[in-house]
Amino acid sequence: MKPTETVFRVLLLASFLAAIATTRIDHMFPNLVAPEFQALRDGPRLANDFTNSAIFLGLGLLCLGSGVVSSIGLFFFKSWARPLAIFSTIVGLPVYVLGGQFVTSGWAEAFEQLSLQFGGAVIAMAYWSPLSERFNRAAA
Repeated sequence: MKPTETVFRVLLLASFLAAIATTRIDHMFPNLVAPEFQALRDGPRLANDFTNSAIFLGLGLLCLGSGVVSSIGLFFFKSWARPLAIFSTIVGLPVYVLGGQFVTSGWAEAFEQLSLQFGGAVIAMAYWSPLSERFNRAAA
């Protein structure tokens, strides 16, 4: 498939929509998670759960903000959007570690993996496809 602007934008939007589905599906359909796991998820915090810390909050907000801004920039082929997308990806990694354990359904995990795959394809297309010239032109 030839990497066109339309394919690029569809992948970008699909990544965003899959990420939203990841965060909402278990709340919309609570029976997707077994009651035993729901009790574990809703029970007391574990020792390595730092979700109430200022570091987690700061990194989470930084990741969310830079991710949204970079996505908008990528959609419009802005030259600053590519490095910002890489930055938000790198900042997002410690958020997983600080968050401790996660209890999600298979559906939520599938949507998360789709979002990550689509996001990776977007970054790859932005740097290593003929579309990369669009970002270079935007800088000129």
